[in-house]
Amino acid sequence: TNAASMHVIYPADRVRDAWDAVDAAGLRKTTTRYVYHDAKAEADGAPTLALVDARFPDGTEAASELRRVAPPLVLYAEGGASSGGGGDGVIYAPEIEAFIASIGGAGVVDGYR
Repeated sequence: TNAASMHVIYPADRVRDAWDAVDAAGLRKTTTRYVYHDAKAEADGAPTLALVDARFPDGTEAASELRRVAPPLVLYAEGGASSGGGGDGVIYAPEIEAFIASIGGAGVVDGYR
């Protein structure tokens, strides 16, 4: 099997350019995950970034499996509690909090929770 892959972070409104580039390189099996600043941006359908994971297909995938969209990633929560404490009102969404905790962080990065 060919394990080559490429990962790009691209402006969401130009994700088709990223798809075209990886397709041209033969990396036709893609998973795209849209990144939203917060829940309101997600509700408005306004992603900021697109995370694109591209790989060579192994030939066993159905056409519908070649271009997949993963669940969205929301960066910031509205209200609630954070592992970092503090009162600046910036609170990471649960998935981001869990990631920070998994790497041993207290949830505070450059003054943000």
